[in-house]
Amino acid sequence: MCGVNTGARDRPWHHRPRRPHAVDTGSVLGRVLGRTVYPRKAGEESYAPCFAIPMDTPGLKFICREPYNTGRSRFDRRVSSRFDEEDALAIFDDVLIPWERVFINGDIEASNSFLMHGPGYALLQATVRGVVKLRFLTGLAYHVAEAIGRTAAPHVQAQLGKLVAKVELGNGLLRAAAEDVVAARREGTSLWALAASLWVFIPETQMRAAQVIRQLSGSGLVLTPTEQDFDNPEIAPYLKKYLQGKNVGARQRVQLFKLVWDMLGEQFGGRQLQYEWFYGGRSYFHSFPFLPFPCCG
Repeated sequence: MCGVNTGARDRPWHHRPRRPHAVDTGSVLGRVLGRTVYPRKAGEESYAPCFAIPMDTPGLKFICREPYNTGRSRFDRRVSSRFDEEDALAIFDDVLIPWERVFINGDIEASNSFLMHGPGYALLQATVRGVVKLRFLTGLAYHVAEAIGRTAAPHVQAQLGKLVAKVELGNGLLRAAAEDVVAARREGTSLWALAASLWVFIPETQMRAAQVIRQLSGSGLVLTPTEQDFDNPEIAPYLKKYLQGKNVGARQRVQLFKLVWDMLGEQFGGRQLQYEWFYGGRSYFHSFPFLPFPCCG
């Protein structure tokens, strides 16, 4: 995050072009850019801003990453061909921000507690996304086990059962989180359970779900012919014979494993897991807001 001038209010807030801001997902499609940086410690007041400015503000620039949707068919790239969302690096090149656009200015305590004590909608929508994605990964794990005929194996049942249990935990946390948001708006309470769900539970469970899917899939994740291969009359009969699964045809089995690979192994999937793990900042930051533990103080 670039440094800021925290001087008198009789002049605009002045962003110096020291550093760009990190990944801004979907920002290039928005109309307003909101910015909050946390956590910060004493002495870092100039790095604790909260503001919102129009995307066409002079000096504000974005550098986009390369797209992961490279034009492959939906057969070959089941999700990245439809759901790739752009990330960008936000550049503040001598940007002037009017005071009426500034919500927090160098207040460490306010900046660090902004999400924990705010309305909660940002945390809630992110938790909804995380729980839905966990359900999806758990469903993929079960379909993979079905396709390879391993659903009756005790160790596979144990793995799948734990994932389903974590989905149910996520559903319960989500319902409690929604109630917390309502209570927070009414009573001014903090959002500890919601933050814990988003920053601790979801990243860890999604990583575990990805690990289970990889263990179940084996080399099947890599050995996936293309759509053109199945349309080739010379090799299609071999594919249909040797790549079929348990009660599923070869084409359907390959489509399933391509979907899994797109979610876990390709650029799109790798970015998804990386995004969830670092959504709240570096992983060791995730636990900092919960110390000292509020219910044991």
